[in-house]
Amino acid sequence: MTATVVAPAPAVDLDLIVKETYAELSDVLVQYDASGQRHPHDLSASLVGGCTRRAAYAAAEAGGWQPVTPEESVTSFIGTALDDKLMPLLAQRAGGQHHVPLVANVGGLAVHGTADLLDHRGVADGKSVGERRLTKVRELMWPFLSHWYQIAFYTVAARQAGHPAPAMRWIYIDRSTGDREVIALEFTVEALRAVIARAQEIRLWAETDPGAAPRLGPVDPRRPNRSRAIYRGPGRNYTCNACPFLKKCYGQDAEPGVVGAQRNVIHDDADMEAALEAYSQERETATAASDRQAFWADCFVGKPPGIYGRWFYGRTSNNALVGKALSAMSDKQRAAILKEYNQR
Repeated sequence: MTATVVAPAPAVDLDLIVKETYAELSDVLVQYDASGQRHPHDLSASLVGGCTRRAAYAAAEAGGWQPVTPEESVTSFIGTALDDKLMPLLAQRAGGQHHVPLVANVGGLAVHGTADLLDHRGVADGKSVGERRLTKVRELMWPFLSHWYQIAFYTVAARQAGHPAPAMRWIYIDRSTGDREVIALEFTVEALRAVIARAQEIRLWAETDPGAAPRLGPVDPRRPNRSRAIYRGPGRNYTCNACPFLKKCYGQDAEPGVVGAQRNVIHDDADMEAALEAYSQERETATAASDRQAFWADCFVGKPPGIYGRWFYGRTSNNALVGKALSAMSDKQRAAILKEYNQR
């Protein structure tokens, strides 16, 4: 029998190997983030569902922007990798197309993007999220507002290209567990009106004074009187941290991730008065909401844990009694609760 000869291995510095691997991972993720950055004037369907001022700057092709420093965007990398593998398979299964370039000509704007999936049912988009955001989607059974506008604009574009596209779909997948939720909504006349109104709003600010456009998100088509999301500046909002117009919007001293440039919003006594008024209104709203929540919590004190319609009332891991929508639970958790309480 011939003896197996193994060449002696060189000396190994394990700490160095770990450091080198971390550095290589960092370089790959930063390069990936840099490769996916769009031009600041790119008016995409994902952009119009966000900050109004940011979209107006893009539509106006405004100057004064700064390159955004690429980051180690692990979540974005995972989401793209998931889409690249999953969407072609779903398209093949449903007889549709994947990664379809679309342009919506609406309200005087050309809004473009790439739909993850387009088949006889309409546009679908994959969204990889964390557990908290998946839970939120399940509680509302409605997509996040920016996601709603993105797919609504895609649907308009698909119809303009000759596709029937009767419905909109969002495929939410938990990055850590693989848990998922599919939301499907009909594309209605009201949805079309919301898309047109959003495009017209952005165009109006772009043609007049994009720098005066509100730092607010779009109107919620379900609840048009609801307060719009505020883009609160560097250190308070990721979208602001990654905005190429950050300094143009919040001042030359604004830095990504650093709170402080918000003070540049106030230029005179009138601005200060308006800020104090807004602060007071927000405080009153928060107090009223807390009081209303406390009232309802008082109402069900002493009631037995159980299933009430689509809600579960019972104890959490820290032994506190809470109400939670069954739809917001994982399949495993929901099945366990249904089994336990239906047997009582």
